Amino acid sequence: GRATGFVVTDLAARLGIAGRGGRTLAEEWADENPSAHLGISVPGFPNFFCMYGPNTNMGHGGSVIFLAECQSRYIAACVVEMVERGIEAMECRPAARDAWVRRVDEAHRELVWTHPGMSTYYRNRHGRVVSPSPFRLVDTWAMTHRPDLGDFELAFV
Repeated sequence: GRATGFVVTDLAARLGIAGRGGRTLAEEWADENPSAHLGISVPGFPNFFCMYGPNTNMGHGGSVIFLAECQSRYIAACVVEMVERGIEAMECRPAARDAWVRRVDEAHRELVWTHPGMSTYYRNRHGRVVSPSPFRLVDTWAMTHRPDLGDFELAFV
């Protein structure tokens, strides 16, 4: 993987993004274990929204264009909420991200990417699937259709 630059566990961590207190995304996603709520937002990184983040790859069919449309609608809806409500910062709550990771991992338990008889770049060195989404496209659409502001710590102007 590294000789080709194809390292799915790094994702945006290679970009030098820093969050609250100067903590970098590379530090947050260390040990080959990237995670983001809905594959979009990361605790400790206010007003940071990523696209095509952890566990969003359409490895089971579908279109990355569809995924981009779902994610961009979600992110735009967050920005609209910020403008309309006078929100200065939105930061994903750790509990929301952690619940998402549990949901992803549980869904992956029954899928081929976790089968012990094969090795794949989809899994990190601990065996956790970090790249493909385990969800159907209609589920992705529903989960990203409207942001739940309860998933975020909000700071007002």
